[in-house]
This record gives sequence, structure tokens and C-alpha cells, in this order.
Amino acid sequence: MSKYTKVIEKEHDKDFKILNFTDIQLHDGEDLTLALDVIDTLYKENNPDLIVFLGDLINDDRVYKSVVNYKKIMDQFDSYDIPWTCIFGNHDHEDYQAGYPSQKTTTTEDLIAAMEGYDNCVFTRGPSDVDGKSNYIIHIVDSETKLPVEALYFFDSRLSGVSDTHADFYEKCVTYSTEVNNGNEVESDRYYVYVKTGYSNISRTTP
Repeated sequence: MSKYTKVIEKEHDKDFKILNFTDIQLHDGEDLTLALDVIDTLYKENNPDLIVFLGDLINDDRVYKSVVNYKKIMDQFDSYDIPWTCIFGNHDHEDYQAGYPSQKTTTTEDLIAAMEGYDNCVFTRGPSDVDGKSNYIIHIVDSETKLPVEALYFFDSRLSGVSDTHADFYEKCVTYSTEVNNGNEVESDRYYVYVKTGYSNISRTTP
């Protein structure tokens, strides 16, 4: 499980703040001024330690690709010099159909390749036997104890929602985090997207 886990260190006795964004649904040719301004304003107001994008970064079709504007957003995230990551939503998957003929032109592989070029991105490709590609763990560890104080579990619900493969992966995540924390359970947040109801979700749980 260590292969699918990234570690971010937090200062001892200080809060760790996460700033979440969702559903920009970009395609190339759009003016990004407003989106970039909103991101920058929220970053400056909140001074986060981690940025998480909760899916639907793109919304392209046969006419509009999304990689150019997608990279502009990622450039801004990376410029803050803090960790950032994402989970894929239904619009980010190349086999998504919006109810009309609209073959996707930007693939999840394109998005992953773009993210891998950024120094501060902590995205991790998940195991091949779990549905989707953005299934992974981030451990927030204390700077003094070097033990996780929070575990973030990311589940790529793809186009059909949370599956049995996600449930099995979640059990492995919890077991691994507990082992890393010397047998003690770690408070956790689960990130995934409800495809059928159309909104992103963050669920806090103690395993």
C-alpha cells in the first residue's frame, strides 16, 4: 500500500488546512480570468496547506480539447508552492457521454501526464484492480512524531459510483494506516464523487 500513499508533513501543534475546489469543467478557448481570480482569492483568504480538486476539471468534446486550459489552472496551483492534488470526476473520464454525441478528446492519461510534470503535485495513480485511476492515500504526519494524524482516502467512482473494488481498497487503506500509526486508528476523510446525484463528497469517518 505504500506505493499508493503520499506523505505530507504538518507542523506540530498547528492546524492543517485543506482548500477544496470542484467542477471547473474547462475546455480550451474559454477565458480563465474569473476562474483564476477566484482560485487566487480563496487561496489568499485561507492560506491552505493542501489544495484538493474534487473532480470534473474538464468538459471537452470533439471540438474543444481541455489540456491547454487545464495546464493553466495547474500552473496556478503549483505556483503557490504547497502540495496539491485531485480526484477524477465523471467528466474527466474519456468514456463519459453527456447525453449527446460528444466523443471525449482529452483522456485521463493526458491529465495524469500533465500532473506528473509539477513539483508540488501529490497525485498518485491507484492500483489497476480498483475501478478508476485516482484511488490513493495521503497521510498527514506530525513533524515531531512522524506519525499520521489524518488519513485522506481518495476513491475514483468513475461513471458508476462506488463499487466493491473501492470497498476492498478502503479496507486495505484503513489497515495500512493503522499499521503505520503503530496499531492505532487514524482519523480519516474519504473523497469521492456521487455521479448519479451530481456532486462531490467529502465524508469524515473514524474507521
